[in-house]
Amino acid sequence: MTLKCKFAPLGKPMVDSYDPGTVIYEATPTNKVSIQTNLEIKQGVFELMCCSGGGGRYCYIGCNTGSAGSFFKGIVYFDQDQTLDIQVGIGSTVSSPPGDATFISNCINCPGGKSANPTCGGNSAAPTLMDGMQVLSQEICAGGVCGGTSLFVGTEYGAPMKSGYMKLTYLRLEP
Repeated sequence: MTLKCKFAPLGKPMVDSYDPGTVIYEATPTNKVSIQTNLEIKQGVFELMCCSGGGGRYCYIGCNTGSAGSFFKGIVYFDQDQTLDIQVGIGSTVSSPPGDATFISNCINCPGGKSANPTCGGNSAAPTLMDGMQVLSQEICAGGVCGGTSLFVGTEYGAPMKSGYMKLTYLRLEP
């Protein structure tokens, strides 16, 4: 096994914060409560997958489905060790309420899926990216579609009435 290292200007070696490919955080709510946590991370480049909870349905004469939550998947860089304030939102499990947001404070906010109305709740807003992290590349950065499905292929994360999801995987030390 080879450890990659780089020498800082004063000669101090900089080594990987974690083993590449290490999942630092992964969560999806399994009950009716959003997950809130503080996570200490070290500097580095990470793959971030993030989506909010999906919106609820509306039933009066027939049923209409709310929108999926918003989605982000990309490569991000945290330039220093820090504590992340994280929430992973639940999906609406009853008629009408919107899904909860999934976010990392000062970094990203994925708004919850909109709840349905007599027609449809409309699409959810795209994620808001903030200055707390540097986005190196993005594969998905989109709002959820009314009555749509998860944008994370092969999963139900963030689909209408389904919980959100977050996964942070360490890739390397420098961008």
